[in-house]
Amino acid sequence: PGRRYIGVEKDAISGRIARALHPDADIRIQDFQDTRLPQLDAVIGNVPFADVPFPHNGQRFTLHDGFIAKAADSLRPGGVLALVTSHYTLDKLNAATREYLADRADFLGAIRLPSDAFKREGTAVVTDIVFLRK
Repeated sequence: PGRRYIGVEKDAISGRIARALHPDADIRIQDFQDTRLPQLDAVIGNVPFADVPFPHNGQRFTLHDGFIAKAADSLRPGGVLALVTSHYTLDKLNAATREYLADRADFLGAIRLPSDAFKREGTAVVTDIVFLRK
């Protein structure tokens, strides 16, 4: 009781399904980059994987890294983030994204999923579940 849930879904069909399944939640059918978020206690999700830019706070991230950065910035102190992302977030040689996140939240850990975890969904990318606390 008293909890507020926010969902952000770019796809209109998926967004309408989420609204039907969760009528008491604030389901926003819009691009995550454009949504304004309040301070959150928790962020849980599966970020999109693509090598397209996501500008945030004066920096230029890849799409999946930008989602994580924006989500981390929306956490209130003590808030926790758990997001599925591609392994490139943790494995890339350029440490700028990891440094950005480290300046804003504590790294609690990560789980690397098997390379075929999403094979039935048509993707073979190695994925991690990353956990942060502000």
